[in-house]
Amino acid sequence: MFNRESIVWWGAFLSLIVMMMISVSDAQEGDRNESSEAREARLLEETREALVGKQRPRLDVTGWMNGEVSDADMNGKFTVVQFWATWCSDSIGSIEGNNEFYERYKGWGVLFVGVCSSDKGQDKMGEKVAEFGIKYPVARDEQLASMKAWTIGWWPTYVLIDPEGVVLSVSGNIADIENVLNQIGRFAE
Repeated sequence: MFNRESIVWWGAFLSLIVMMMISVSDAQEGDRNESSEAREARLLEETREALVGKQRPRLDVTGWMNGEVSDADMNGKFTVVQFWATWCSDSIGSIEGNNEFYERYKGWGVLFVGVCSSDKGQDKMGEKVAEFGIKYPVARDEQLASMKAWTIGWWPTYVLIDPEGVVLSVSGNIADIENVLNQIGRFAE
């Protein structure tokens, strides 16, 4: 029934399967052990690599609050697009700074757009706008088309776009975006 050769072959085959399972398990454990800071840095870098220096993708959003910003409105203006999630404490914590940025730069013609883009919690966007006093235009990315097109994997993510539609910078906080904007002559303080 089983000869020595088939036993050796099956033994080697099963050993290979076990080693592959251990290897996959170790790789998954490494992902779970990745610190939040390391994960944020990695995901923001992936977004930077995908967007910086390239034409911005189209925004495919609905359910605007506090005004609507079309793709045509973004042409010829510096624009900051912030991808956020209603369940994300960093996104919620950024609202006050976003409001300040919006108020400070809207007179300079800089647009600020919040895009609620997560596979959960978008139904709470209006509630969060009211609760936290969001002043800038916000919309839902209900189909997650913009999140995918813009390669968003971390919330919040800020994207600075120049008047020609080229992405200049990607960051996890508005202060970095403001620093880049202030290096541009007409916005220097």
